[in-house]
Amino acid sequence: MASDHIEIRGARQHNLKGIDVDIPLNELTVVTGVSGSGKSTLAFDILYAEGQRRYVESFSTYTRQFLERMEKPDVDHIGGIPPAVAIDQRRPVTTSRSTVGTVTELHDHLKLLFAKRGVLACRGCGRRVERATPTAIGELLLAEQPGTAVFLGFPSRSPTWRGPRSSRALAREGFTRAWLDGAVQALDGVAAAPAGPLDILVDRLTLKRETRGRLVASLEQAFTYGKGRFWVARVDDASRREFSAPSPARRAASPTATRRRTSSRSTARSARATTAGASAASSTSISTW
Repeated sequence: MASDHIEIRGARQHNLKGIDVDIPLNELTVVTGVSGSGKSTLAFDILYAEGQRRYVESFSTYTRQFLERMEKPDVDHIGGIPPAVAIDQRRPVTTSRSTVGTVTELHDHLKLLFAKRGVLACRGCGRRVERATPTAIGELLLAEQPGTAVFLGFPSRSPTWRGPRSSRALAREGFTRAWLDGAVQALDGVAAAPAGPLDILVDRLTLKRETRGRLVASLEQAFTYGKGRFWVARVDDASRREFSAPSPARRAASPTATRRRTSSRSTARSARATTAGASAASSTSISTW
């Protein structure tokens, strides 16, 4: 059997008069000719029909009864033909964003394939991205760097986390230190720091089995306050490694809050209806949730 091309020998379908054709695989092949020369016969009635027929034949007898079965084309021999997909000139959709995948519905199967069997890799370092929890990441750190002293923290991109007032707010949460330019500084002295993300220090500890509980607790705290992002830095050389995960789920809205939002929307609609006939000089401002 041919492995790099499709062999068609003695094709006599419709207008074709016993032609022999070799079509290369993994390449774009265009069939041209005058009207009535057999272009559609070769593409649809021979290539597509035989590829689809062999594909259907690979299923069980029970499955084949639910699938469309095509007639065997009038040829002497066809070899090296893979399963085929055909798209004719009558495009069933009108959107300009349609592709071969969406028209043939292969796109849905490809999405399912990549979601179930695909391997996600980090675009920055090339490592495989795996689903992890603070407990799993703690076990990873204990296995990779046992006995290493590290800092744990999370990045804060909010500009309001600077100055004496924000320092006191962070101190009430238990955070009094920041990681700036590879060194630990008190939050009170970061007020005049350059603009940019501010790294809050959560804990300093040595990676060993005796501190596993403290490590996991600090990681969970960093995940919560870092909204799914945190970092680990070695004490000896300040080398840093960042982790990210889905941020903790938001607390569900209470019925009271839902009623307040509904009431605000109703008030806004009523106000717009009331002021529809007012003069252009008067205006009403209503805040909704």
